[in-house]
Amino acid sequence: MTVPIRSADKRDIPAMAEVIEEIERFYGATDTDIQPIEERRLQVEEALFGVPPLASALLVEDETGDIVGLAAYSFL
Repeated sequence: MTVPIRSADKRDIPAMAEVIEEIERFYGATDTDIQPIEERRLQVEEALFGVPPLASALLVEDETGDIVGLAAYSFL
């Protein structure tokens, strides 16, 4: 089985914000720990697409094109 891996672009911001929330919940965050989705979307946009960008991200898609994983990285 092969899965598509590609660089994130601006259209991915909403889905990435949702995946980040899922990751936080997996590691034990509760509703009171989770920031509002719009705030998270703005943070993702600023980090990945601000000037200058602070990080980059690779996304993994399932067979329907939904984002099922991500890897964020930055160059030091």
